[in-house]
Amino acid sequence: MITTTEFAGQVAAAINEDSSLVSSMVVHWEKYLQQGVHANVTIRRWRGNDTVSWGDLGMALDKESQDEMNKLFSLSRSLLPYEIDKELRNLDAAMRRNVTNHAVKIFSSNGNKGVDFIPYTLYEKMKEKHLDLEANYFHIRNKISGSDEAYEELRTQIERSLGIAAATAYSNLLKLNPETLKATPQEIAEGCSMSLTMPQETIAIKTVDCFCQSYVSKAMISLPDRETLFNSFKVHLKLEAIPTPSMFEQDRLVAVQIRAERDEVEGQARLAATNRKESLANARAIREQRIETAAAIRRTKVTEVELHEQKLLEMQEDALRQLKAKTSRKVNALVESLVQGLCGPLYEGLEHIILKISESGKMNNRLVHSARNTLEQAEKIASFLDTKVGDDLIAMMDTIKLAIGESSADRDVDDVKSKMLDFALIVREEMRAANCAPRLNLPLPDMPDVEVLETAKGRLGIRSLVNQIELEL
Repeated sequence: MITTTEFAGQVAAAINEDSSLVSSMVVHWEKYLQQGVHANVTIRRWRGNDTVSWGDLGMALDKESQDEMNKLFSLSRSLLPYEIDKELRNLDAAMRRNVTNHAVKIFSSNGNKGVDFIPYTLYEKMKEKHLDLEANYFHIRNKISGSDEAYEELRTQIERSLGIAAATAYSNLLKLNPETLKATPQEIAEGCSMSLTMPQETIAIKTVDCFCQSYVSKAMISLPDRETLFNSFKVHLKLEAIPTPSMFEQDRLVAVQIRAERDEVEGQARLAATNRKESLANARAIREQRIETAAAIRRTKVTEVELHEQKLLEMQEDALRQLKAKTSRKVNALVESLVQGLCGPLYEGLEHIILKISESGKMNNRLVHSARNTLEQAEKIASFLDTKVGDDLIAMMDTIKLAIGESSADRDVDDVKSKMLDFALIVREEMRAANCAPRLNLPLPDMPDVEVLETAKGRLGIRSLVNQIELEL
């Protein structure tokens, strides 16, 4: 922490001025920040984006020509009808402009856009306009997917537009590159071909109907079903109060106090458990001493009855030792079962999610939901483990959930994958220690050393004693 005078001196140095010319201004941040709210709007929907090739337009080009044409023209298109797509894009922009038009930029500087701070005096006006725009947005959603009839009408419009484009492409190919329309043996057998006489030979080419049907079917694969299309439309107006640094410090102090109280309660519980173990151990020692004393007395007698009693006593001692060994095995089995119950499903979930991310390079909503559900289920079981181990696992899972974030815009998929790999390494090592390690399908070392494990834990926010000493130095 630095003083206000030191801070003013740093600002003076940054602008190349004498420190005597820069003083600290007293600003009542809490008062100002309570007079408004930070707002941000998130808009989601299926946008119908698709990409066509030059062949789809009736132009057969080699790779070099395609590369040059791609530099000059964009072949991206939207499957949505033009007027609907245009209206939706306008509403997207209008909802974002509505926030910025009623907001004041704060905390902005060179290279930093700042945040949109909406004063209370303008909030009602902004919210009223936002609700109108949002109603129009969902009206269009209902217009194209609110019912089976509306959805079928949308499909018909898209198919009609694609059919016109397909007929044009067929006409261009027939004139310029008829060889590209050559029919396959299956198409010839199905009657989807016709003869075309060329200067050197006569070939069988696709009919215009078969070409257009294939063209349209290929493009229509991108159109989702009605329910998926309907549910893809989402608008979220996120509102956030902006706390002052002193409020964050107060929250931190409260968290520290709660943690200290919890540690004290857990310490008392561990002390009580230790005392109970010591009492049981003392009672067991007294009992064994009595048994040994009785055995010693009996061993001094040589009668047959006494020898028989001695044998019975030895049998009892053997039974007691067998019972102890059996109890120890049950405890070990219980620990292994608990580790398998937590780490087994957790590792399988992590492995599934990491492999999916590696395949697609992204996290869709289903994968995000699967990741959060896996971590939440694991947290419930982790509470039954040893306090330190459970706390560490929960802390590492919190770090991964923080990396996943609330929206894809705030999410770094590579960072999430890296953290999950670190966590999978640690979970698998716990399972290996319990003799239940799964087969390794991830790019991880099979038997990592201590340094690799500590490094992975450090990246997930868990520092060992060595790490803490290095930080202090």
